[in-house]
Amino acid sequence: MSLADGQDLSEWEGGLFDPKNENSVSLLFRLLWIFTEWRSTTPDGLSLTEAGRPQGVPSDIDVGRSGKPETDTASGRSTVNYQWGRFLLWLDTKGAAGTPSAANPNGTPSRHQVGTASDLKSNDYDRLDELAERVGMKRTIGSEIWHYEIYRDPDPDIDFSRFSAVVRAIFGQATTAGDHTTTFDNRSPEQKEWDDIMTNADDLQKSLQAILAALGQPKDDATKTAAIVRNYSAEKGVNVATAVIFPDKELTAIRLTQFMDVTAIEVAMVQVFGLLPTGWDQPEVATRYPGQLNDAQWRNFWQIYPGKMIGFRDEDFLPGKRPVIDGKPKGQ
Repeated sequence: MSLADGQDLSEWEGGLFDPKNENSVSLLFRLLWIFTEWRSTTPDGLSLTEAGRPQGVPSDIDVGRSGKPETDTASGRSTVNYQWGRFLLWLDTKGAAGTPSAANPNGTPSRHQVGTASDLKSNDYDRLDELAERVGMKRTIGSEIWHYEIYRDPDPDIDFSRFSAVVRAIFGQATTAGDHTTTFDNRSPEQKEWDDIMTNADDLQKSLQAILAALGQPKDDATKTAAIVRNYSAEKGVNVATAVIFPDKELTAIRLTQFMDVTAIEVAMVQVFGLLPTGWDQPEVATRYPGQLNDAQWRNFWQIYPGKMIGFRDEDFLPGKRPVIDGKPKGQ
């Protein structure tokens, strides 16, 4: 995806947009309407500072940290990784060079990265607020007067079709959004994943039943509570650091791998076992299973865990101190 690697992006008014990202396309249509309405009465006083912000590649961090210009990144643009490198440079030089703050590339993606936010500079933010509200955008960060995000569908009387030819010209191609008739999807990425998985719940149930049968795990009843423990420090990209704890007599904990869909496992646990998540009444997946640990907590937790453990690795325990049980490494 272009907002991830910084490739194949298009530029309008100095902002970056991704023709393959529906959020980004939607944002462009909305901004075109805002700028057209603004400039119909006032030619100046409104400019776009930033739209999409690509993640970039890991080597961009080194570019920023070495003090090189953003044109030396893999995409030739400023990226989240590049700005993080600039922040590390600031730390390295004790403030003599670099940037004093930046978003952590391993943290939650910003709205700029997912394509739903823009930074707008204006001489009349009250007027800009009114126009932005018409297209379903608003300011969402109190300390950033310039930051506007999509939060709902535009007013139904707005006709975006007049901008279709402009958008095609900007991107040099047609887009999946067409004349911007797609309803804005305001679900969180987590909720989208959950909903997608639930549409295939029957298949998940059959698959997990087969897996658990092979592991010798008995089907339980709905009066029990399942638990998921996750090392949020280590679980990034394709690296999975999550374990499922079953409410059987042995308190069996099974470490998941990158070949398992963690959210799917959560759904299937309810489908197959009838088990309630620890925070079953919470709307988001992460809060339904609140066992979020950092690296040190994760290692100490499994170091003293009293139940049966399956599929664990050396790095899940204190360095060089993995316990040995019955002649075998604990949790093997």
